[in-house]
Amino acid sequence: MEWKILLYARRKEPLDIPDDLSKYPMNDFELDYWRIVNSAPFRRLQDKTQVFPLDKSDFVRTRLTHSMETSALAKQLATMITANIRKNKSGTPYAMTEDEARDAANAVMCAGLLHDIGNPPFGHFGEVVIGDWFKSHLDRLSYKGRPLSQWLDRQMKADLCHFEGNAQALRLLTKVYRVDSAFGMDLMPAVLNTLVKYPVDSTRVDKASADVKLHKLGYYKAEEALFGALASATGTRTVEGFCRHPLTYILEAADDIAYATADLEDAYKKGLFTLDEFERFFRDTLEAKKDDWGLNGGQVKKSAEMIDELTRLRERESSSMAAFQRWIAYARHWLMYTAAFGFVPYGAGQTDSYSAIMEGTFRREIMEGTFHGGSIRILKAAMGRFAYDSEGILTLELAAQTILTTLLSRFVPAVLYLDAGDDAPEEYRPTAAEKKLVKLLSENQLACYRADAEGKDEGYRLYLRLLLVTDFISGMTDSYAKNLYQELTGQLTGLQFSPAQANALLGLLESQCSGLPASTAREEDRDISLYDQLKLTAALAACVSEYLQQADAFSLLEAIAEFSRFYQDAFLSHFPQGHPVANIPDTPHLILGGGTGFLSKTVGYPYLKDDYAAVLFKSRCSCSMHPCRHSYRVGPSH
Repeated sequence: MEWKILLYARRKEPLDIPDDLSKYPMNDFELDYWRIVNSAPFRRLQDKTQVFPLDKSDFVRTRLTHSMETSALAKQLATMITANIRKNKSGTPYAMTEDEARDAANAVMCAGLLHDIGNPPFGHFGEVVIGDWFKSHLDRLSYKGRPLSQWLDRQMKADLCHFEGNAQALRLLTKVYRVDSAFGMDLMPAVLNTLVKYPVDSTRVDKASADVKLHKLGYYKAEEALFGALASATGTRTVEGFCRHPLTYILEAADDIAYATADLEDAYKKGLFTLDEFERFFRDTLEAKKDDWGLNGGQVKKSAEMIDELTRLRERESSSMAAFQRWIAYARHWLMYTAAFGFVPYGAGQTDSYSAIMEGTFRREIMEGTFHGGSIRILKAAMGRFAYDSEGILTLELAAQTILTTLLSRFVPAVLYLDAGDDAPEEYRPTAAEKKLVKLLSENQLACYRADAEGKDEGYRLYLRLLLVTDFISGMTDSYAKNLYQELTGQLTGLQFSPAQANALLGLLESQCSGLPASTAREEDRDISLYDQLKLTAALAACVSEYLQQADAFSLLEAIAEFSRFYQDAFLSHFPQGHPVANIPDTPHLILGGGTGFLSKTVGYPYLKDDYAAVLFKSRCSCSMHPCRHSYRVGPSH
């Protein structure tokens, strides 16, 4: 491979730059940087999980801050590496010019911003959930009387069952996200090729292989031809297939360093481990794994020196937090230094990894054989030990699984018959509800589907419609996915129950409203108090909300109407003939609207005294409709 080809393959079409701005030229990679930071998919990273899903604290990294850190690390690392190349490899076939060194650093900086842009909500766990959903549903869901799996070839099924954010990034940037080009974001080929860490299709993935490029899929079948053309343009296509772009090794090292240091710092700030626990884990893992990992004496010595530095810092610094933050900076420095050396070793007796990288034959990560090859593995293992297996993350991941599986279960059936015409049999046409779901998809996503589907056979179009759903869901932020799930399942959004706040409010209402009648009716002595009416109204609203959640209602109005019918049949039958409650019309708005006040008063008067009315309502709901999980504090004795 040659740097002038690796870096300067042209984008699909020239950018439309206004004449006034053309007076102040930027190079192609500077233009790419500008396009990336102004794009909607990049902005959405601010609300996507890095490690801790749906975290409310302001110091924890999101995908956006992680991507910015990776980008900065990648540019600095590329600057160090290209300086070594220019110093130690001049006069060789793989020498670099000054301009090539500058542009290589800018290209990998852009790739750092984009390296996680294809990831779905809730981090890498979201990838697993999406893949697992397709594994369990391709044989269960049918299209025109046949299981989906029978319409798809081996590669199509593998694409869906091994959903991968890296492959999704290539698809997003070249097709799905469109503003001013039919070629997606229309970035430089060097940037796009750097992003493809695993230049193999889903049928060739081999996680056990010694060759790192085979560990995951890098592109879907839908982008196979596109990636082939991209690799040919940059010179990374070989007789045997595809090799990694050299800048990909730099991007991968920067991502690993950011993940192993910054994310570990977040975990410590969240109190997931103590420094005593961390030191013990580091030393124990080094001792236990040094033989399994094939670490030599020099690597073991350097890793031991790294953790010894934390011990010294703890003795000198005023706080554990200050000591750990200083140590994180120290560790990051050494990891970057060894990564730069791993790309371009120099000195007597060193393996020429740089030539292997440029020839497409290098099979491992650049840090693996360096002095701190063991240190980076221990730090990544510490994240698994202290962060990923923590109770808080496991609980939130279970919630994320519920959200994503529900969205997939709604939207995949909705797109199966997206192309059906009015003359199709009724069972092969989308329902009214499915048509409404399709309207939530973006026009860009639908345009991408229509363009790719033109002229394709029925099985391939079905595959593209399934990718349409993964385009939609993977593009969501964590909050959007959670809110859409709540809306589709009839749940209220943005409300968090707090017993302390509820009891404080009850106390305020009791002191202010106990002496007030619930209405201005003439027979005020026979009316319940405003305080009791408010309690009963709240109890009714909670019961309705509980019912809606358990009914998994798609339409709120339909659910209210259904609740009203249950109410008439089950609840009213418990009152004597002629009781005022029996006069309530069967009208949905009276259940959740102004009728709640009338209902609460008639339940409370005259047969039951104030504090017991809500208990009756709850018990009637429990036995006649759906059991309620909530308990209500409606009086001193309850």
